[in-house]
Amino acid sequence: MGGLQKCRPFKIQGVRDLIENYGPDKSFTRSGAIQTIRAKDPATDQIGFSLYEDLFIEERAFNSKLTPDAVLTYLLKKSVFRAGLEFDCPNCRLEFWAALDNLSTEIACEFCGHQFNITPHLNHRGDWRFRRSGLFGRDDNQEGAIPVMLMLQQLDTTFSSREMLFTTAMDLKPDSAKINKCETDFVVVVPKHRDGRIQIAVGECKTRKSITEDDITKLKAVAEAFPSERFEVFVILAKLADFSSDEIKHASALNDKFHRRAILLTARELEPYHLYDRTSEEFDIDRIAVSFEDIVNITHQIYFQDASTEAPTPV
Repeated sequence: MGGLQKCRPFKIQGVRDLIENYGPDKSFTRSGAIQTIRAKDPATDQIGFSLYEDLFIEERAFNSKLTPDAVLTYLLKKSVFRAGLEFDCPNCRLEFWAALDNLSTEIACEFCGHQFNITPHLNHRGDWRFRRSGLFGRDDNQEGAIPVMLMLQQLDTTFSSREMLFTTAMDLKPDSAKINKCETDFVVVVPKHRDGRIQIAVGECKTRKSITEDDITKLKAVAEAFPSERFEVFVILAKLADFSSDEIKHASALNDKFHRRAILLTARELEPYHLYDRTSEEFDIDRIAVSFEDIVNITHQIYFQDASTEAPTPV
């Protein structure tokens, strides 16, 4: 995609729905994709895309709005989707999809291998169809990759004036540390904290699946394994859905009398440009966070103490 900030289209619920609804072997039309990204609610006629009209995914006139068509065009330019055509094989009568890169005068049926001339099948066709490609062509991409991408993107925005190092998908194995073998979806390092300590974040990202008590217990042990005089460690739990009461209860165990480690993020925080653009309309909190300390304290306000206001939830 070209960097974390180039991944902003995945903030859009309709884009994530498009990727989730059409598996690697399913194709869709441009008009169908536009409607999915637009996300009109048939019951209320509300347009879900209206939440994202001020999002900048690439350069455009400052006073103009982002459109679903512009989003799809951007994703095609970034090769998230590939163009192709569907044909009915004259031999086995099964329908198959052929990528634009593989089209020629004669092609072979995907199922029976029969070679046939496609020219007669091109009369009056305007039905280019698209499929996911690359990483997004995998069946399991949605569960972890997109939430990790959005979480890292939000941290990149938050720490825009500070150096941030990160890696993804790490297996953690004990050498001398008192931890159990576990995984972290990412490791984020922010060096040269004002008190001289290095800040580190590990954690778990999901789309809708639950983050288990076992996941949290193992990550807490990882955080506690770092010498506190040299490191300050946070545990980030990110989901593109709301946290259950059990998940919040388990996450509270990450904090104790002397440490606040728990950072909880949902689509409410991952979709806007700044983490708390929407959340600040629902809770009496600061809209702008510029450090891990800010984020962990706001998490505490939202989930572990009563910070509700009368402000309505954004729609």
